Amino acid sequence: MQTSCGVLPFQTTEARSSGRSTARSVHPGHALNFEPAPPKLDVLQRPVALAPERLPAYRVPRDGIILKLSSLLGSLGWSQRGEQSELIQAQSATAIVMGCLSPRIARELEESGWLALRETQAGRRCVGPITHPYGLMAAFRTLVRLNSEKVAKERRFLELVLALVLRQYTQQIDGQALIKFSFHTEAREQFLRSVRLERSITKIANPEDRQGLLQQLHDCYYNAKNYYMFSVISREKALADGKLFMMYCHAAHSLARLSWDGSLLEHAHVRRLPNRTEVMFMYRRDRGAQERCAKDADFQGQVKALIASFPE
Repeated sequence: MQTSCGVLPFQTTEARSSGRSTARSVHPGHALNFEPAPPKLDVLQRPVALAPERLPAYRVPRDGIILKLSSLLGSLGWSQRGEQSELIQAQSATAIVMGCLSPRIARELEESGWLALRETQAGRRCVGPITHPYGLMAAFRTLVRLNSEKVAKERRFLELVLALVLRQYTQQIDGQALIKFSFHTEAREQFLRSVRLERSITKIANPEDRQGLLQQLHDCYYNAKNYYMFSVISREKALADGKLFMMYCHAAHSLARLSWDGSLLEHAHVRRLPNRTEVMFMYRRDRGAQERCAKDADFQGQVKALIASFPE
């Protein structure tokens, strides 16, 4: 797994300058890629295109003293906490998505200097044409972590815009592939494939083959987890059995068992698990899971136990 500048994330400063790898029992090229590219068949040939009249009314945020102070603190390496931080993250994510969808808004953001000021994780400079939802993963991750009621309005707006992108993507991929596409169907298929892969890993003794299978396993769980998220955000028709929510939780735990060096841990690494806020975000939007919980006490108990297994 290499960064865009060709530096391995586990190299020291000296090793980066000399091109040598650090001695951590890991060889270059053997670390897992935690940010895989989307499945090739799911990438649009033409970027997501939304007519201007379909976009909600949006005004470029005006930079005040609080935003400029936050930028200064960020440049000094001081983290921002609390509701003000969530507000900045929400505004940054919304700005980058709207800038990708509208050339006019992108120009306004550049002219105002807003994008140059807000170079946060979710508010990078325009990521360019959107050919797959993975191009906006920073915005999706910001959305599911927004918890404060003080940013409820910003959270709803960001979710609305991202849902529009997902629905338009679905329409375009339908026309490109000439088959009916749905995120929940793809999530289920990716999850079932990952379960089969996980069962076969124990039978593989060759380290190279095992490494390749572990990367495939990670990619399948990664796709299953994210496609489920896309399904609930775009409000696809709910599945009555509620099993996809259980699959999402299983995929999250399985991803947290995969170490960056390509080893399969016995237990999930707590720091790599989504927090309870993110899990509840999914549950509150999964009508199928909620309806089954209301009718099935045993299923409700399983869901509560699963949610409790994630850190607060």
